[in-house]
Amino acid sequence: MLALGFFKENPLGLMCEALGVEDMSKKLGIETASVLELAKHKSTVEPILAAACKNLSTDELLSRLQAKDPLCAPIMSIADAMSQPQKKEINALTDVPVNGQKSLRVVDSPLAFSRTPRREHSPVPLLGEHTEEVLARLGLDS
Repeated sequence: MLALGFFKENPLGLMCEALGVEDMSKKLGIETASVLELAKHKSTVEPILAAACKNLSTDELLSRLQAKDPLCAPIMSIADAMSQPQKKEINALTDVPVNGQKSLRVVDSPLAFSRTPRREHSPVPLLGEHTEEVLARLGLDS
């Protein structure tokens, strides 16, 4: 399965070209359609694209699409995503302390800036630990 980005002009036309099917964006007159306009044609477009993709592996499909550059990427399982080399490069995982328990390994923010270090994570709050503070900020009594 792939995720397709809609930041290119006429991504549907690019997909059709990559898959060797008739350009449905021209056929439907939606070459300059917005994402919302494209979505209105999903029931027409999806079966044709699905049939064109049916006998292609993810790698074959990705290769064809990337040759036309419609901005696409495979949708990965968590295990596959965590095996990617960039996971280590961006320090994607971090340990968050949990009071009275073993720390919890979570996905950290992928954003890193040269002059702004990532913040240390505070421990996961206990159930009800911040209730009074939250209610006070909302102007409510407990």
